[in-house]
Amino acid sequence: MACGIILCGASSIGKSTLAQEWCKKHVEYARIDEVARDIMKSSSLTRDDLTASIQTDKRVFLGLQLQIMEEQNRRESELAGRPFISDRGPDSIVYAALHADQTSADRLCAHAAAAACFQRYRTDCMVVILCPLPAAVDDGFRLVPESREKQDQFNNCLRALLDQHHVPYLYLGVIDREKRMSALEGMLRGTLGVRIEESIQDKDGPCPPLSVAFRASCFRPQLS
Repeated sequence: MACGIILCGASSIGKSTLAQEWCKKHVEYARIDEVARDIMKSSSLTRDDLTASIQTDKRVFLGLQLQIMEEQNRRESELAGRPFISDRGPDSIVYAALHADQTSADRLCAHAAAAACFQRYRTDCMVVILCPLPAAVDDGFRLVPESREKQDQFNNCLRALLDQHHVPYLYLGVIDREKRMSALEGMLRGTLGVRIEESIQDKDGPCPPLSVAFRASCFRPQLS
């Protein structure tokens, strides 16, 4: 059974909002949220600092991604055996690949924290990629994709990463809040099964193909 729900996708597409609403309705779930924001605040870093690091010296940016990944793993580990929902997964590795290079991303993948997360996602979690929203909300803090094309680029890189590490994942292709909640509940119950491509889509068009790992997996019902 999946104990954790991992919401993934580009920045500012509603992951934190969905996690918050989920916990209001399903109070037995713990919530992991805003890990990146907490690390940035504790390090006294701003978005301008990250942008400058990406453009001039990527060591600060990559060091931050490692700290975020380690903290994500720590928080997930603390909730082992308990139901939880998180508004991020292996996002740090995707950011490294997109804003630095693949070598930097591979180094993060080889870290013990990444290995622990991938193992957890394969066996104990349901990983869900959220589709982009028509307009990403800029909170003045995070790196926000400049366009829908950039959002799709992030999600495509994320899907490739999960496939590489044999992590099953689902794609939530609706943007309406209530529909997202209902769809997520259906995913966890397993009522949508492998027909999810046909069942969950919106005006943006059909969902992309599901991961190969998901086609061979079976998530058991979790909600009563």
